[in-house]
Amino acid sequence: MQDPKGTKNPESGGNTMFLNAALAYQELSDYMKKFLSKLKAVHSIVKTITHDELLDGNSLKRFNIMNEKLPPIEHPIIRTHPETGKKLIYVNEIFTSHIKGLNINESDAILEFLYKHLHNPNFQCRFIWEKNSIAFWDNQITQHFAVGDYSSLRVMHRLTVDGTHKPY
Repeated sequence: MQDPKGTKNPESGGNTMFLNAALAYQELSDYMKKFLSKLKAVHSIVKTITHDELLDGNSLKRFNIMNEKLPPIEHPIIRTHPETGKKLIYVNEIFTSHIKGLNINESDAILEFLYKHLHNPNFQCRFIWEKNSIAFWDNQITQHFAVGDYSSLRVMHRLTVDGTHKPY
């Protein structure tokens, strides 16, 4: 279905899943909260590029420009929301490359644990898009992804408010 503003929803599917990273943090054991609170993870655009894209000259050039503008950055794995004061898990599968100071096996094991923990259905909700739907979420405490269960075109308009807070 297409509306006059150019958005288009698939006939079925194409929902968005949202997860609450503060609720996920609350459900960690006290020991795990303390352990993770001392760690920092590196977030990098590097994780978003595929091996085939690295072999393509145009993609590599575009990637190098993106990497220069958005270099890898360290963030605490457990951060505090600047407005609510809630603690939350601050890693994601798309951008988090590794945990600083750990060897790759240790880092991968802890990150896999966190990703699995974050995907617990108890921390998630499903937003079902309909004509004229509007969704608002706080990127500082929420992760989201489109459910890839549709084959027709999905077109939406998104507005993002630029944050001013460095994660702490």
